[in-house]
Amino acid sequence: MLRLAVLGSPIAHSLSPAMHRYALSSLGLEGSYEALETPLEVLKDHLEEVRREYRGVNLTIPLKEAALPLLDWVSPEAQAIGAVNTVLSVEGRLLGFNTDAPGFLQALKACLLSPPDAADGPRRLCRRPQHTLQKTVQPHLTTTYGSG
Repeated sequence: MLRLAVLGSPIAHSLSPAMHRYALSSLGLEGSYEALETPLEVLKDHLEEVRREYRGVNLTIPLKEAALPLLDWVSPEAQAIGAVNTVLSVEGRLLGFNTDAPGFLQALKACLLSPPDAADGPRRLCRRPQHTLQKTVQPHLTTTYGSG
């Protein structure tokens, strides 16, 4: 049986347990997914518990950065980003990954590659992120690198 969790503080509000339990059930996998209240000061102890008793966990901010030195191995992508959001326990070793960046890129691709006349779907869902990027990132890029 897979024992999985999300670690963070505060974490009681997280929808991750419901979402992941549904995924486990839909895939016909036996497992559990729980939310573990994990303030920064107990992260090391909770990761040791993960090492012994869990298959893996997800991490929320600020744990994503703090976990890096506590892991046995960190993927090159997570090292470059400076954060992990997924920790697997494999044969007593804690392995860290970052799935935030690939997830963001997939969402961005869906926004950019969906047909412009799509009445429903990805392009409509991307309006808010697109607006946010235009208002926050574009002015910074224009200020830093010029307009052309």
